[in-house]
Amino acid sequence: MSIKTYTNEESSFFTKRVEKVYETFDASILTPPFPETSLVELSNACNHACIFCTNTRMLRQIGRLDMEVYEKFITEGVPLGLKEVGLYTTGEPFLIKNINDYIKFAKDQGVEYVYITTNGGLVTPQKLVSAIDAGLDSIKFSVNGATRESYKLVHGSDDFEKVIKNIMYLSQYRKEKKIDLRIMVSCVITKYTEDEEDLLKDLLLPHIDDLAFYGVTSQFGQSTEQLESIKSTFTKCITFKYSRIF
Repeated sequence: MSIKTYTNEESSFFTKRVEKVYETFDASILTPPFPETSLVELSNACNHACIFCTNTRMLRQIGRLDMEVYEKFITEGVPLGLKEVGLYTTGEPFLIKNINDYIKFAKDQGVEYVYITTNGGLVTPQKLVSAIDAGLDSIKFSVNGATRESYKLVHGSDDFEKVIKNIMYLSQYRKEKKIDLRIMVSCVITKYTEDEEDLLKDLLLPHIDDLAFYGVTSQFGQSTEQLESIKSTFTKCITFKYSRIF
């Protein structure tokens, strides 16, 4: 399956990231190379409750990553070949008040590319600017609906207008300051939003670098019945597992 992307560049950054995941190494080597890219879960808490996400059914205790553990990982990882760090996995990274400390430490230690995926509901212009100042290289917003109504249904939160304003602000800020920052948006297509692709394209693509759509797929902890109840006829997709590389 392939991800469906729209881009304002010569080729899609999303597609390049997918291809990178499938790069192979010599299988005869007993010890595989240290990964160049790592996803770091700062917290497993989230302020949204998306209908396709298993976060709301997670049994783990809500917590956050200790800064000392993070510093040890980065400090030891960079000499071994760590080049990219994504500050997100199962939770919302902007729930961490000192997230800029995590960004800055990684950049100061030589990490080449630090990126975040966020639902954008907790972001403010001030938080965006401070994250950029700390060294953030790219940010991807998860916008899983093209109208306030469908967004609220899918996300379980009425943050659509706020998130769109944050994206527009960031786009204008980047243009005015001439900063090297990649802005992307992804959308998981469910049966409630399968007719909204063009709406989201018209709304956001002029202001960002890449816009990607992929069909809803199973996650660990998600029942077959739940998946069947929300899946769409959207066939251009990539599994949630692989979408996390962006």
